[in-house]
Amino acid sequence: MTSTSDAAPQEMSTGKPAGATTRDRVALSGLLGMLVAANIARSTVVPENWHFPYNLGIGVGAAALAAFAGLSRSELGLAQGTWRSGARVGGLAFGVVSAGIIAGGTMGLLGEDGREITASELLWNVAVVIPVSTIAMEELVFRGVLPSLLHRVTRSPRWTMIASPLVFGLWHIFPAARGGAVHLPGAEVPLAGLLAGTFLATTIAGILFDWLRRRSDSLVAPALAHLATNSVTLAVVWLVSTPNS
Repeated sequence: MTSTSDAAPQEMSTGKPAGATTRDRVALSGLLGMLVAANIARSTVVPENWHFPYNLGIGVGAAALAAFAGLSRSELGLAQGTWRSGARVGGLAFGVVSAGIIAGGTMGLLGEDGREITASELLWNVAVVIPVSTIAMEELVFRGVLPSLLHRVTRSPRWTMIASPLVFGLWHIFPAARGGAVHLPGAEVPLAGLLAGTFLATTIAGILFDWLRRRSDSLVAPALAHLATNSVTLAVVWLVSTPNS
């Protein structure tokens, strides 16, 4: 991928891009195909203790396709000049989301199975696994490479804003299906309800993350909001859970 951030004729913030090239179409097809295959393989054949490097591999694959298509740092939301705005917008989102999660946790709305892991495992997941192998990878893919390629190929900002969150929602369905029904305080959620709820929640999250990306022109903003939804949620659930007897 190129290092320039100010000379990209196809950037998302400049309106309609120039006509898509064959490389753009090949890169988009390759990315979507890779995501489908990687998603299925991770939930079926890849051992759980390999998920960390496996997710990093998905990110590397997406970065390679971005380089193949010649996406700029600005198109990917990685231009250095936008980091400050990303931190400002993302920091505010992090605070708002975290406050909501903490409130939900104190009211018992987040479940009560957090004590499945030890304090050291919690710290490892909250500070390393989630930020690096989940958030960094998903933000690069779903708020960086995918929308940029969609924008180049479709030449429609509106279609890009719709399609990218939908793909993000679909990305979470198969892993949820593999988990089966779940138990919440006072109720059991059947598989169909779980899948519908997962798709709806992650698609809405994708829309909000995409808005933060566009609002700040930086991946930093959605990454910070994403950190709150994942790491803060896990930490709050662990803290409010009743220890196993």
